[in-house]
This record gives sequence, structure tokens and C-alpha cells, in this order.
Amino acid sequence: MHLVGWGRGMASWTIDYVVLTGDPSRPEVWAALTALLNRPVQHASGARLRVAAAAVDGRGHRTPFVKAWALANQDSADPVQRPMVIFGAKANNAPVLGRPKWEEIKSDGKTEKRGVHTWQVGTVAAKHWLFRRLGSDADLDRDQRLVHFSDQLDKSFFAGMVSETFDPRTNRYLKKRGARNEPLDTYVYACAAAHHPELHLHRLTRAEWAEAEARIARNGGIQDAPEGAPAAGTPSAAPTTTPATVRRRTARSTYLR
Repeated sequence: MHLVGWGRGMASWTIDYVVLTGDPSRPEVWAALTALLNRPVQHASGARLRVAAAAVDGRGHRTPFVKAWALANQDSADPVQRPMVIFGAKANNAPVLGRPKWEEIKSDGKTEKRGVHTWQVGTVAAKHWLFRRLGSDADLDRDQRLVHFSDQLDKSFFAGMVSETFDPRTNRYLKKRGARNEPLDTYVYACAAAHHPELHLHRLTRAEWAEAEARIARNGGIQDAPEGAPAAGTPSAAPTTTPATVRRRTARSTYLR
């Protein structure tokens, strides 16, 4: 799980990176995920923000369990905000987030409106965007950079963030031999979550960011942010205590000062 905070100009802060151990077919793994996603994140102002969107890869060998988790949140008393079942687009020119589609089919062949939405993610576009930013950040002072990381993250996290290289022959990103690319993949998911149509953080104007910041400062409590809050995430959260199933990698941030 990779929790990313977003700010003006889509500046990003990795707030936390957590590894949940266990088989995704087991309910306790999903319970731990839900608990982390529903745990408020403390803003630099003191306000507590809810994770605004969560994107989970739905094209692995545990697809039915991902969909079941997303469906369960539709009827939950305390649902995860905007749970998204995502999959990588085949087209290498796909946008960061495509239109959702219904995947559940009724007996008459029509789509089930209480079924599961799946979202197509343009991984090539998202990685191009990230690596361009990382390249331009290299020549800037820390306070001027657009992609921020905590010094509490370990070396394997950063190795994972640069675990792929672009192959112009295939127009695809290829994983380096022996590398683990979960940090990069989950950052891409966070970017997709920030593009959720109820958030559209990438399209917010200066006035809309100012309004969101003022609302946080004014209320100081738990905020849901469909109108453009500065906190959107992937399947991740910043817990203050560690569940038994979690191996913690802590990263704190004071974003949107």
C-alpha cells in the first residue's frame, strides 16, 4: 500500500508505504486494508483527512476477492472512500484513467448496475509523467521539487520506484532483471486515484485549491473531499498503530503547508 498526498500542480508526497502480509484470498488481509484506509491522516494544520480514493489492481490471480472487497464497501456502514478496481490498459497511448465500465452481468445478459466498476489505467502515460518530474526535480532545491519522499523509506522502496526503463521499440516500460516494482506500480495507482471523476485533482484551479485548503483550516476535523481535497491515495493509509499483519515502513510528511 502506497499512500500519496497531492497538492497544487499535482505535487506529490509519499506519506506511507506499508506491506500487508498474507494471502489476498483471506478476509483478515482485506480487513487490515480497510482499517488502514479508513484511518484518518493528520494534515500539517492539525486537521484529519480521510483517504479520498483507493485503487486496487484487479487483474491478478485474486481478481474475485478484489471485486468482492469493492462490492462490500457499497453496503458498509463505514465504507472506504471511492474504492476502484483497476487494470492496466493494453494501449500504450491510453490516458492515466479511462472511463469506468460495469463488469457484472445479469442472467439476461445486461449489465448489473449494482455490480463492480472497473477502471482502465494508462500506465505508460502515468510513468512518463512521473519520470519527467523526477528528472526535472534533480536540478531543483528540495522545496521546489514536485515529487517528495520521506527519508524514513528504505533503499528497496527507492529501488522499486526506478525499477523500470522505457523501451522505445515496444513503447512500453520494462522491469529490470530481478527488480521489485511494487513501489512504482502503487504510485501509478495513486495517480489514477487522483484522477477519479469526483476528485479530478489534476484539473483543480488555484481558486479551488485555495478553497480546499481554507475548508481544511476552518473545520479542522475529518474531511471527505469530493470537491478537491488535497489528500488522495492508493490502497494505503498512515496508521498510528501497527496491526499484527502489517510490516511497517513509516514515512511522514507535512504536505500542503
